[in-house]
Amino acid sequence: MLVKPSRQHLRVNEIPHKAKIFTRCGTFYLIKHLIKSIVYLNLELMQEATDKKLHILDIAEDLFSRNGFDATTTREIAEKSGANVAMISYYFGSKENLLVAIIERFSHAILSRLNEGYKLNSDPQTRMRSILESYLNYSFDHPDPIMIARRELGVNMRPALRSTIQNTHTQAREMVNDIIVDGQKAGIYRPIDVALLIQSIGSMVDSMVNELHNLKRSGFDLCEMKMLDIGDEKDRTKIKHFIIEMVERYLKN
Repeated sequence: MLVKPSRQHLRVNEIPHKAKIFTRCGTFYLIKHLIKSIVYLNLELMQEATDKKLHILDIAEDLFSRNGFDATTTREIAEKSGANVAMISYYFGSKENLLVAIIERFSHAILSRLNEGYKLNSDPQTRMRSILESYLNYSFDHPDPIMIARRELGVNMRPALRSTIQNTHTQAREMVNDIIVDGQKAGIYRPIDVALLIQSIGSMVDSMVNELHNLKRSGFDLCEMKMLDIGDEKDRTKIKHFIIEMVERYLKN
């Protein structure tokens, strides 16, 4: 005679099966959690490494602009940045590579901003004004790389640095030239020497940034000397308006 199993009996028999399911699910979620934790940890470590690398760049940029490349030691950069010489060597390889990284960072950033103005869906005058404002704003906000590059021009410039500066100048010139050509086709601009215009603006801005930043850093009172301060918003606006108006007057028919 067959005996019908009781509900209690059924529940007892189901326990091993349920335990297996629970174990499999538990293992799956545990592995998933571990993978997620590892990914987050790696992202945090990568961000920490990036932040540390950028901090070293910032410190080296400040020291190179103040003291010069040759007078600044890797040990000094390490002490100021809270890193060590081995870490700087790991990230950059050498002090010279660190110098190149500083100029490349500046070049990439300023070209990116110029490109935004260049690609504006607008008339040549608006695009030219946008490019000039971007160039002036970024140069005034980041004077140290300009001072470093200017100092390097006076010595035996390193090939890697020369290549970066030349590439930046070439790309900027091509953008400005394209806008001027569009303006000439529209009858807004007259025929001009583009190379002369770019060289004149670049030399004027570089010289102004270098001189004013050096004087202020050395403790001179620019206000008392009746000189403009690129760190002052009012003076900065005055300088920008002067340069932009000068360029527009030179370009117009």
